[in-house]
Amino acid sequence: MYDIKERVIYLRQASGRSSSGFSVAAGLSRSAVRLIEVGTRGQPETATLLAICRVTGANLDWLASGTGDPPNESDVRETIDRLAPLESGAAE
Repeated sequence: MYDIKERVIYLRQASGRSSSGFSVAAGLSRSAVRLIEVGTRGQPETATLLAICRVTGANLDWLASGTGDPPNESDVRETIDRLAPLESGAAE
């Protein structure tokens, strides 16, 4: 995963959430996540990165620069499900 957009896409896919569901879980706007994923937003603000790290359990250094190893997919899903459970009957 060479750039931040690939790392954010990895985390969203590992979470098992849609773009919208991932954004809501992280407390971000859907457009903020979308702009990162399509690569039209340069380096996101630290607060944005911290919100994504908080809800996925990812390391900030890895998310921001790719340093170190990515979090395990099952750990990402477990963390996001624990911190931002889906509402009963909510479709993803």
